[in-house]
Amino acid sequence: MTSREPPHEIIERTGQPTFVLDPAKDRFVAANEAACAMLGYTRANLLATPVSSVHRGELPQLRAAVADVLRHGHTATNTLTCRTIAGKCLPVAMSLAAFELDGRVLVLGLVHDLSEHRAEERLRPGSVAPGILAHMLTKALVVRLEAKPGKEAELDAFLRDALPLVQDEPQTVTWLALRLSHSLFAIVDTFPDDQGREAHLDGAVASALMARAGELLAAPPDLQPADVLTAKLP
Repeated sequence: MTSREPPHEIIERTGQPTFVLDPAKDRFVAANEAACAMLGYTRANLLATPVSSVHRGELPQLRAAVADVLRHGHTATNTLTCRTIAGKCLPVAMSLAAFELDGRVLVLGLVHDLSEHRAEERLRPGSVAPGILAHMLTKALVVRLEAKPGKEAELDAFLRDALPLVQDEPQTVTWLALRLSHSLFAIVDTFPDDQGREAHLDGAVASALMARAGELLAAPPDLQPADVLTAKLP
């Protein structure tokens, strides 16, 4: 990703806690109001605070996440916490993407607060600038499902009822359950990276589907991993 926009303009369009950091200098370059509010800092104080101070005691995990995003251009992690100015450590999930600006490699981060008081808050359409979120979608999964004769209505109901299970997967960005014909169904998912896709395949929906596959499906699920070329999001 290459950007000509100043860092503060990149993130000002999103209401999700978002920051831009310079990994070479261990400093925040920009942070939006939501990020400052989450951590309890003023913007000036946060920009003067080393990134490592917000992740105090987690330097190996921080180095690993930075190395991963610089190597691949994007990554997602839930191995870090964010320390507030009051000293409280918030469990978070982060989606990170590297981009170049004026010869510097910077990192854009979207933060999902997983602490108890925000546990029900999920990534919502319109909460992140579409161009930013779409850039972070790199992997997809297409699953074709054929219902057994007479089990079409039950498979339909199973897919409709599966949505709450996906809400607990922060790395599953979009999840669509489709009916293609009377007996043929499909699921289409998108993720920030391979780890997000693997986490989904190991998650509750996949487990529940496999537990009922013999009952509902005429054949095993046809799983087709895919790469996201581009995306348009609300």
